[in-house]
Amino acid sequence: MCRSTKSASREAFAALNYYNALHRAHRCLIVTTGQSKGQAMRQRDGQPECKETMDAEIKTLLDGLDLSKCVGVLDPWTGRGNIARMLLLHRLLVHSNDIDHQHEADWHEDALQPAFYHRVQDVRPYDAIITSPWLAMLDLLALPRATFFAPLVAMHVPSHPVTNAHEARWKYLQKLADEGRLALMMGSPRWRMGQRGGWTVVFATRALKGAMLCREATGKGAWVLT
Repeated sequence: MCRSTKSASREAFAALNYYNALHRAHRCLIVTTGQSKGQAMRQRDGQPECKETMDAEIKTLLDGLDLSKCVGVLDPWTGRGNIARMLLLHRLLVHSNDIDHQHEADWHEDALQPAFYHRVQDVRPYDAIITSPWLAMLDLLALPRATFFAPLVAMHVPSHPVTNAHEARWKYLQKLADEGRLALMMGSPRWRMGQRGGWTVVFATRALKGAMLCREATGKGAWVLT
């Protein structure tokens, strides 16, 4: 492992520890109740809150990032497979996972377990994680944990986890922004209820962000906040 990779790994591990320390109490609340105060974590049918990612929303990400040099992309929360399908259409090698065996995927494992990422990497190398997790899982380390296993992580979530973030999440995102490693891609089409989704994109380093972020994406309808 080269020095820059070791440095990036140390930074990711430090960020993970930082997030753990900030978020311990809030994470316990989610584990015991399935929701956080002031933010709905479950849909009306009782299932964890998640939004199916539309093709136009995925196009926003593809317009904003240069993924041409990616060895492989892992989608650990594939659901109905919309993200994987769109990435495959753009000639990207995609590996999919969903814990629900009713969804078609390469694996059916728990994406919150570090060993899962190691197992996939051993047989199907990847250097990007692009996915749309359950919202409750976002605060069960879906985002911070993923950054430890790939230099590029892009997660599609509703807008309110960012615009109405609780303190631990806000501090975590602010730390990434201060380090020059965060980009928020907004401006996706509205959902039925008028809400918008967006992409939270985390890079291993400021330099990687500069190399992969397409500055002309704003002209294609996306609002890229860095």
